[in-house]
Amino acid sequence: MCIRDRDYLKLKEVALMTDAKLPYSVGLSNSFRTSYEALGGKIVGEEKYQTTETQFSGYLSNLKAKNPAGVFLSGYFTQVGPIVSQMRQAGITVPVMGGDGWDSSDLITSGGEAIVGGFFCNHYNSKETRPEVQKFLADWKTKYGGEPGTTMGALGYDGAKLMIDAIKRAMDKGGTKSRDITAAIEDTENFPGVSGTITLKGFAGNPSKSALIVKVTKTGFVFEKSYTPEELK
Repeated sequence: MCIRDRDYLKLKEVALMTDAKLPYSVGLSNSFRTSYEALGGKIVGEEKYQTTETQFSGYLSNLKAKNPAGVFLSGYFTQVGPIVSQMRQAGITVPVMGGDGWDSSDLITSGGEAIVGGFFCNHYNSKETRPEVQKFLADWKTKYGGEPGTTMGALGYDGAKLMIDAIKRAMDKGGTKSRDITAAIEDTENFPGVSGTITLKGFAGNPSKSALIVKVTKTGFVFEKSYTPEELK
C-alpha cells in the first residue's frame, strides 16, 4: 500500500531503512522496493538495523552519502521515532514515509519535531467522515472512553464483524462446519468495514480495500488522501 506515497510526494530516488530482525519490516521494504522500481523509482540504498539498537549514526552516515530524495522506514514506531530524530540531527532533511507500523501516538512522543511532516499509509483515520468510522468511534468512546490507541482496534473490530457475518452467511446455507465458515469468509465481497470496503473473494486472503495516506502533525495524524483498490493496481 505504501508505494502510493511515491505518487503523492513525487519522489524519484528513495533510500530504505529496514529492521533486519523484524519480518514485518523486511517484507514491507521488499514489497516497497518491487513496486517502487516497477513505477520507475530508484532505490539508492538500504540500511539494515537491529530491533534492539538505539544509536543509528553509522547507518545515517551511509544514508546521507547516498543523497536520497526521501527515506522509507518500514519498521515500527518504537524505532522510527528515534531514527528520524537522529536523522534530522545528522542533517538529513528529506521527507520520511512508512507503513501502518507507524500508527501510534508514541511515534510523536519519541520522534518529536523531527517526525512532524512525515507520511505513512494506514487502514483508516479517525477524521474520516464515513459512517462506519464515526459509528465505530462513538461506540468505542461509549465502551472504553477516548479513541483506540492504534489502527489495530479498527482492524480487530472489522475482523470480528466479518467473521460473524460469514458465520451467518454459512448458516443461511445450512453450513455449520469450520470449512463452511472458511468458505464464507473467502467468499466475502464488499463488506462495509471501518477500515474500508473489504473484498476477500479472489484475493487469496489479502483483502482488496482502499489505502489512506496520513500526515504526522504535532497533535496527531491527519487524513490526506485515499486510494481505491483500482488506483492501487
